Amino acid sequence: ATVDTTGKATSHGPGSATVTAAARGIPGNAGLTVSQVATQLGFTLVPTTAVAGDPFTTAVEVEVQDAAGTLVAGARLPVTLAVPGDTLHGTTTVNSVGGIATFSGLWIDKAASHTLSATAPGLGAPVISSAVSVVPGPPSALVFVQPPQRSHAGDLLPAIVVRTLDRVGNTVPGSYPVTIALAQRPAAALLSGTTTVPASGGNATFSDLSVDSAGRNYALLATTSFASVLSDSFVAAPVFASVGA
Repeated sequence: ATVDTTGKATSHGPGSATVTAAARGIPGNAGLTVSQVATQLGFTLVPTTAVAGDPFTTAVEVEVQDAAGTLVAGARLPVTLAVPGDTLHGTTTVNSVGGIATFSGLWIDKAASHTLSATAPGLGAPVISSAVSVVPGPPSALVFVQPPQRSHAGDLLPAIVVRTLDRVGNTVPGSYPVTIALAQRPAAALLSGTTTVPASGGNATFSDLSVDSAGRNYALLATTSFASVLSDSFVAAPVFASVGA
């Protein structure tokens, strides 16, 4: 505590102090004890960005505070973190030490802008952090989001879309070239059209493909430099000449 010339004592933390004074040569003193009551939590360290599926490169720190927002250094409370509307992975409950709860090794799988919430027993409503921008990881997988459908031999297949994903399933924007080929086919069947296209926004769209022979159990293989994926099987039905043709 500090005391100004008017005798006003100001606390800067918990503890005890003795205030002494003298007037007309007569000394005097008084004991002063200050205690803190934990009433709330406050985020003091939050990462601004992170990669989906990877541990945060910055630890998260939450303080136990009094009503004035001052650290309650003697508090030892379990503090729990969560991501509203999503899942936070890792050790999400730790005890505060010296009034500070430190979380390491946390991660979020979904690429998006997220906030964290912190709660502790007896401290009321959750406190919400500033935003953490979670971005997709490197591309590592492909998936058919519009797989090949039944058609007639020689006719254009309905548009086929192949999506680029990171290792936890987020779409990875970029212009990665994707190539499609026949992986299963009747003997001598050919795939025609534009078989290599760049992804746009993570999606590679093939809109002019066709197979020239009727058959069952066709399948397409989509490949990039980092992954490949086999489609479900599909049928190219025979084309029958109309009567009188």
